[in-house]
Amino acid sequence: MKSNESRPAADPRVVTAACGLVWLVASASLIAASGVYPALLAEWRIDPEFVGVWGSATLAGMLAGGILGGLLADRSGRRPVLTGSALLMGLTIPAQVFLTSPWAFTAGRFVAGLVMAGAIPAAAALVSEVAPAELRGRLTWILEGFWTAGSVVGALLALGLIPAAGWQAVFLAFLPAALYALPLLRIVPESPRFRQLSRADRPSIARLWAGPFRRRTLFIWVLWLVMLSAYYGIYAWLPTLLVGQGLSLESSLTDLVWVSLAQLPGAVAAGWLADTLGRRPTLTLFLLGCAAACVGLAFAPGGAAVVFLAGLLGFTNIGAWVLVYIYTPELYPTALRATGVGTAGTVGRVGAIAAPYLLGLLSKSSGFGAAFLGFGALILAGALATAVLAEETRGKTLEQISGG
Repeated sequence: MKSNESRPAADPRVVTAACGLVWLVASASLIAASGVYPALLAEWRIDPEFVGVWGSATLAGMLAGGILGGLLADRSGRRPVLTGSALLMGLTIPAQVFLTSPWAFTAGRFVAGLVMAGAIPAAAALVSEVAPAELRGRLTWILEGFWTAGSVVGALLALGLIPAAGWQAVFLAFLPAALYALPLLRIVPESPRFRQLSRADRPSIARLWAGPFRRRTLFIWVLWLVMLSAYYGIYAWLPTLLVGQGLSLESSLTDLVWVSLAQLPGAVAAGWLADTLGRRPTLTLFLLGCAAACVGLAFAPGGAAVVFLAGLLGFTNIGAWVLVYIYTPELYPTALRATGVGTAGTVGRVGAIAAPYLLGLLSKSSGFGAAFLGFGALILAGALATAVLAEETRGKTLEQISGG
C-alpha cells in the first residue's frame, strides 16, 4: 500500500475537531448521568447500590458497542460509523426521560452505552490515519481533549439543570446531537487508507494475536483493562462519594466540575510530553501519579482533601488516557486499526462492568478507603506492564510501526 502519511485527504485539524465533537457528546452524557444518579436515588427512594448497577449497565452496553463499532468501521468505513453514532446518541440519550423505574433506566443506560461506544474506535482510527507522523500525537491529545471538555460540559449541565429543571432536562439537552449528524457527513471524509484496502483485507479478531501483534495486543488489552476499570469504577461513584462525605448534592456537582476542569491541563501536559519524552515514559509517569492519587484518596480525611486528590486523579488519569489513544491506533495496520481499538475497549470493559458494582459492595463492607487502595494497586500493575511491554513509537510513520 502506498503511503499517505504526507498527503492526508483533508485538513487533519478539521477532521479532529469534527470527530472530537462526537466524543464531547459521549463524554458529557456519561458525566451528566453520574450527576443525575443521586437525584434519582432520592426521587425513587432506592438503595445506593443502584449507582453501581447503572454504571455497570452503561459499561455492558459500551462493551458490545465497542467491538461492534470497531468491526463495522473496519468493514464499512470510519465515516458511516461515526455519523451513525452521532445520530443515535441524539435520539437514545434524551429518550431516557421516559424511563420511570430503576430497572427500565438500567436498560436505557445499556442502550446509551451501546450507541456511544461505536464512535470511539471509528474516530480514533480516522484521526490517526489522516494525521501526518509529526502531528499524530498532538492531534490525538486534542481529540482526547474534546472528551475532557465533554466531562466539564456534562458536569455543568448536571449542576445547572438538575436544581432548576429536574434531572429530565439533563438528558433532553442532548437532542441537538442528532442534528449534528448531517453536517458531519459533509465535514468528515472517509479515511484514505481505508479506501485503499482490498476486499481481502477483512478485519478479524484472531489476526490481533498473529505474528508481531501478539505482544502488542497483550499489552494493549492489559492497559485498557486497568484504565477502564479504574476510570468507570471511580467516576461512576464520585458524586455519590462526595455526598457521603457530608456535601450537599449541589456542592458535590460543583466539585465534579472542578475535577473535570483538572483534566484539561492533564491532557495538554500528556500530549506535549508524549511528543517530547516519548510514549512509554510519559504513560508510565501518569499511571504512577494516578496510582498515588488513589492511595491518597484511601486515607483522605474528607472535605477539601478529597476534592484536591480527586482533581489530581482527574489530571493524571486523563493524561494516561491521552497516551492510550495515541498508542492503540498506532500499533495496528489499517485493516485492523478500528478493530484493535474497539476490541481493546471491549476487553477493558469486561473489568469495568464489575468495577462500579464491586466498589459499591466494598465501600459498604470496608469503606471507600479499601476500594481506592485496590484501584491504586491495579493502576500500579498497569504502570509495570507499560515499563515491560510497551514499544516506543514517537516520530514514526504508521507504515514504520505497523506496516500501514
